[in-house]
Amino acid sequence: MTPKVSVVSTVYNGVAYLDRAIPGILNQTFTDFEFILVDDGSTDNTLDELTKVARSDPRVKVFAPGRLGAAAAYNYGVAQATGEYVARQDFDDRSYPDRLRLQVALLELADDRAAGVDRSNGRAVHPIAKSDHHVVDHRQARTG
Repeated sequence: MTPKVSVVSTVYNGVAYLDRAIPGILNQTFTDFEFILVDDGSTDNTLDELTKVARSDPRVKVFAPGRLGAAAAYNYGVAQATGEYVARQDFDDRSYPDRLRLQVALLELADDRAAGVDRSNGRAVHPIAKSDHHVVDHRQARTG
């Protein structure tokens, strides 16, 4: 089954941050997602820890393409994504539990052109919804 959202995060030597991005995404109130973690050639035991997480949650997919650099590793992760939407998650950041639910609700209410959606490749790619006049802060978004 294709997930609604693919959350993509890259990590390089991120053992110190395992308590941030991973629980913040896995504990989302919106659950129709895959979590793509790209290990960017870590030299510590990050890859081992990510693999443990993937074994415990089928939504987590770990990739280890070697050292690509942050931008190329992120692009690699997006290429693996199967969701309709792609959400970026920095590995050292936390997410509010309603982040994905609010972002998906907002994007689905918005006209594609106003939201800046390009569906030419079969997926919509957004870091966050943006109109011509306002950047939407997901902490303040409200849905009916």
